[in-house]
Amino acid sequence: LDSASTVSEFDRRIIEADAYLQILIDQHQAIDQQLSHHEQLLSHSCESIKTRLQLAEGIACLWIANILWVFPP
Repeated sequence: LDSASTVSEFDRRIIEADAYLQILIDQHQAIDQQLSHHEQLLSHSCESIKTRLQLAEGIACLWIANILWVFPP
């Protein structure tokens, strides 16, 4: 092999490796975005559950207070 073809082959392989690297970077970014989206959904779900539990606790307290008001000890 002559020097020019060796350099040409090396350049071709560098370009190919760069293309594969860009594909991996793009895939990593897509997965990272999906993960971020799922984390946001989970956070919203947890906040929703927390709010519902707080409302249920408030309703239970009002219900008990109402029973105690109607039927004092």
